This record gives sequence, structure tokens and C-alpha cells, in this order.
Amino acid sequence: MRKLAVALILVMAVGIFASDIDKDAVMFGSVFSTALNASGKVPFKVSPFVVEDYGVFYFVYSPMRSHMRGKMTRRWRQMPAEKKKEIARKLREKKGEIAVKIREGIKRGIMAASRYGDVLKSVPDNYWLVFVFQSPRSIGSVSYPCMVVKVRMKDVRLFSRGKISEEEFVKRIILPPPPPPYEEKTPPKVR
Repeated sequence: MRKLAVALILVMAVGIFASDIDKDAVMFGSVFSTALNASGKVPFKVSPFVVEDYGVFYFVYSPMRSHMRGKMTRRWRQMPAEKKKEIARKLREKKGEIAVKIREGIKRGIMAASRYGDVLKSVPDNYWLVFVFQSPRSIGSVSYPCMVVKVRMKDVRLFSRGKISEEEFVKRIILPPPPPPYEEKTPPKVR
């Protein structure tokens, strides 16, 4: 009977621990969503998901993307061929610039939200905060089918408490490498 009581207490304690992490994750997700949406250009939604003994995943997506993509596709189809070629050329020229802006915007959003990292009271220091940016196949001319960015909870706490500088914190944010430069591909010859 005593073993059963101890086991029941342990199960309840684990449930309370998990629910506190979930609450903190949702609260930080709201802060992160606000930081991302501060530009007002594209509305983003953020959905947190806790993976026990690893970290908190934040799935970031734009609910407007399918509507906007459809609208852009219709406009593109109605455009004359010369105009399409000119737009495609300009986007290829700016591809690297666009990739840098996307990456910098993500860093700024994570940094702004991390100033409030103390709301993640129940999240252990060894956990990762993983931001999964789900996008259409490309943003402009930059192909980003999905981008995963992560940072250690310990580093978020150090930054939010002023123990490390912005520059040091940004160095600790793990970003995937930028996409390779666009290369014009010639279609294969048909025999």
C-alpha cells in the first residue's frame, strides 16, 4: 500500500511539473508571437509543443499564406511574359539580400522575446527552445521549405538577466546555413 501511495504521488508530481512547463511555454509563445508580429507585415501564429527531456518547440506559421499564395498565383498568371522575366531576374539578384533579412528578422524576434525569458520558470536549463518556421516553398526567391532555429534555455536565462550581451546571445542562436545562391539551370536537351 505504501509503495502505491509513493507511486501515485510521483505520478501526480510529474503531471504538475509537465503542466507548469506547458503553461510557461504557452506564455513565452505569446511573447514570441508578439515580437514577430511587431512589424505588422505578415501575421504569424505560434504553437508551442513540449518534448519531455529535450525542449520546447514553437511552430511558427502564417495562416494567411495559402490565401496570399493563391492571390499571388492568380496575379502571376495574368501577367505578361516579359514582366514575369523581369520580376524573376530582380528577385534572383536580391536573393542573398532577402535571405539575410529573413535570418536577421528571426534573430531579432528571438532576441526580443528572450528579454522576457524569465516567464519560462519551470523549463530546465538543459532544454532547447526550438523555433520551427513553416513557410511556403519559398519566400520571395529564397527557398525555405522549413527552417529550424534553436537556442539553449540556459542562454535565454542568462540574456534575460543581463548576464550576457546581445552580441554574445546572438552568437548562441543556432541558425541553419543560408540557402545556396541561385543558379540558372538550363533544361536538358530532348532527343
